[in-house]
Amino acid sequence: MATAKTNDAAPVALKLDKALGGFDYEDIHRLDCGAFWIDIRRAQESNKAFRVLAAKERRLLAKRSKLTPDAEFMTGSLEGDIKLCCACVLVDWSLCDDDGNPIPVERAQEVFATTRGQVLFFKVMQAARTEALFKRDTTEDLDAKN
Repeated sequence: MATAKTNDAAPVALKLDKALGGFDYEDIHRLDCGAFWIDIRRAQESNKAFRVLAAKERRLLAKRSKLTPDAEFMTGSLEGDIKLCCACVLVDWSLCDDDGNPIPVERAQEVFATTRGQVLFFKVMQAARTEALFKRDTTEDLDAKN
């Protein structure tokens, strides 16, 4: 719990559950895709790994080419964004191939590189940037404390 100092030099505990309750988010959200599910993390600045890797990919792209990074993509390229998603957003999934064999989440970059996989990738990233999906309902938590 955070503390604040007063003039008496004794720390006073800050009570911020109600004041900052609107900023309480789940770490992982499960997307129901019908035939399978995908667990994702938020693609936001508060996800430190996401923020650091996005900046790194942008710098690498700038070094590799004379091209200006494409503003449409967070890292400047589709390939960089797919790598970013697989490393920092995608947690797990239940995706299976046409024969019913599970596809390990570690092969997500291969899946996202296909035409249909890119549609899935963009849907995942859209969801990962949708703050409301990760919003934790704190009203029950606050009621239990009172």
